[in-house]
Amino acid sequence: MSGDADGAAMTGPHAGSGSYRERGAEIRRTVLGDRHANPPAPPGPLGSVWREHSDAVAWGQVWTRPGLDLRLRTICTVAVLCALGEHQQLATHIRGALRQGVTPAELAEIFIHVGSYAGAPKAASAITIADTLLADYLEQQ
Repeated sequence: MSGDADGAAMTGPHAGSGSYRERGAEIRRTVLGDRHANPPAPPGPLGSVWREHSDAVAWGQVWTRPGLDLRLRTICTVAVLCALGEHQQLATHIRGALRQGVTPAELAEIFIHVGSYAGAPKAASAITIADTLLADYLEQQ
């Protein structure tokens, strides 16, 4: 059994200690905003298991690594979600990218770049999603 950076032992095969989950929740709040601070678990009997895993591993262990800042991690995440065509998560992370200072022009470049490697239809869908979100975002500025 390994420990986290704070020395607390991890519990379960995939879920980190409470500190991983706590750090994950804080990073998620920082990146995505208060609206996503305590999102409901996906419906069904496995939803809470997935939420705990996601908080501890993706947000608590990956997003807190020192090699990339949050802005660059957000750019990477937007690019991957665009390439995968994961529209719901893409919308959430475009909002996060804007919160982290990614500009509309940079978003366009991300989608152009991804479109060259993952396909124009995926990039076009991402641009449609981003345009809808940008209208709301720019109104709030």
